[in-house]
Amino acid sequence: MRTKPHIVDDQATALVKKAVAKKGWIYRDLPKDYGLDAEIEIVKKRGSVTGALIRLQIKGTGTDRGKIRLKSKTARYLSVSLIPVLLIDVNVTTGAIRALPVEQDHLSPSKPTAKTISVSMKGSFQLSEGWKDIKKIAVEHQTSILDINRYTLYNASAQLIRYIDLLINFGGDADIMLKWMRAFAPDDALTSNYGYAVHL
Repeated sequence: MRTKPHIVDDQATALVKKAVAKKGWIYRDLPKDYGLDAEIEIVKKRGSVTGALIRLQIKGTGTDRGKIRLKSKTARYLSVSLIPVLLIDVNVTTGAIRALPVEQDHLSPSKPTAKTISVSMKGSFQLSEGWKDIKKIAVEHQTSILDINRYTLYNASAQLIRYIDLLINFGGDADIMLKWMRAFAPDDALTSNYGYAVHL
């Protein structure tokens, strides 16, 4: 049965989709069963896609409540998302769209057993005025992920080899490994291994 809340949610989603399209960014619907409704990909002014993403939890209403109600399990899921999340509050009567970046403290239930939580939209911004902030959140997150990937993806096997080397040849003692490196290791080995031994 198509209820009024379903209709309002569809209207809210349509308004957000229209706003994102007007900005020239990419809007993608997500499966509804995971607590996230959509994701946005940032597009540069000349039309090139960036891969920088932000996800949306969209709530529609006919009034300005100043709060969003979420199921506690949805709030927990949003709080551990690996991609930044915006809570979107849409007044389908006026067309006003407010966005609030999800922070851990926004999603803490008043009681551990609470089935739902009420999230204040205090600190939110009008979507039409917040594109710069949204881009900053998405791009900063993308940059941090790429930095981690560069370190782990390209060094994972080398890190394992260095760790095994430390265990087998130096008895797991990083100080002995450092002393040996300083005395005997070629420059390229110092470059790749020294930081690892210091880290340990």
